[in-house]
Amino acid sequence: SKHCQCSPSGVDKIGCTGNVEHTIQTGEANPVFGQPYRVSKFERDLINEKVGEMLRDGIIQPSQSPWSSPVVLVRKKSGDHRFCVDYRRLNAVTKRDVYPLPRMDDVFDCLAGATIFSFLDLASGYRQVSVADSDRYKTAFVTPDGLFEFKRLPFGLSNAPATFQRLMDRVLGRLKWKMCLVYLDDILVFGKTFGEHQERLQQVLVALEKANLTLNLRKCVFGTSRVKHLGHVISGEGICPDPEKVLALTDFPVNNVKSLRAFLGLASFYRKFIADFAAIAHPLHALLKKNARWVWGETQEKAKGTLVKRLCHTPVLAHFDDKLEVEIQTDTSYLGLGAVLMQPAENRPRPVAFISRRLTDAEGR
Repeated sequence: SKHCQCSPSGVDKIGCTGNVEHTIQTGEANPVFGQPYRVSKFERDLINEKVGEMLRDGIIQPSQSPWSSPVVLVRKKSGDHRFCVDYRRLNAVTKRDVYPLPRMDDVFDCLAGATIFSFLDLASGYRQVSVADSDRYKTAFVTPDGLFEFKRLPFGLSNAPATFQRLMDRVLGRLKWKMCLVYLDDILVFGKTFGEHQERLQQVLVALEKANLTLNLRKCVFGTSRVKHLGHVISGEGICPDPEKVLALTDFPVNNVKSLRAFLGLASFYRKFIADFAAIAHPLHALLKKNARWVWGETQEKAKGTLVKRLCHTPVLAHFDDKLEVEIQTDTSYLGLGAVLMQPAENRPRPVAFISRRLTDAEGR
């Protein structure tokens, strides 16, 4: 209750920060425009409903822009629909903002000794950022019943993540890495003791309040010893994959190159938990080589099954501690190179990360 300003009572009460504005640099490019996609009556009614809500909440406004992008309704697993705008043509003429997002392998490297955590989620994070007045007309989207433009930052713009990370770094920059982790609108506050954690949480909430940013309390978790963050489960013991994310791989169908790339992308996200990942996945990567013939046989099925099995039974990796000695154990085979980063624990060294890569054709000869 002390920071009630951080918790909106409704969508129309979410914050709007003045720390950044989103700009869209298109140089001398001509306006891009398109007609609305053909939709069913049911979809048309849904689009009109979403547009009405956003008009009411001050997220969009009517437009007379020469630019326009079509609306797409994306069906969620829950059966609901997500309102999206197909900004691919606008993105193609937009100059890229190269502001960096945190590296995923750096994000968890400052949690050594932490035992208490809070996870904070911003309420409709992008919509708490204004689009610059001079560029709003470029965000215009067309429906079967009108033309509208965004006043707040929409999903789908190529530079939206960079703008949002810049905002969070400005708001929490002096606190980041020391007492909280920040990846877009996900914030993890950590502390070694409950008292230290409470003090740090207070500082983070004050910073968010000053920036006029609000939280989605339904998704926030406060003062817990175990928390999910960015596809991982974090505790004082260490870090492991989120079982719900791993479950998606157990029944993942692989029947062509596209689905294989998707499977390997998901599995590779957790490769630091799997010893000899590169060697295990070698039969799968071989199918992605140029001019490779698609043959999914027993070898490939076994490799896929081994990766899934290893992910379902991964060790809890220790948090890296830069104050402790580091031990690296290495291994090699005709397929690849492997290593494990170890640090001393109470009884014996614990793994911090497994690293591996395939040998190139030249290296393997």
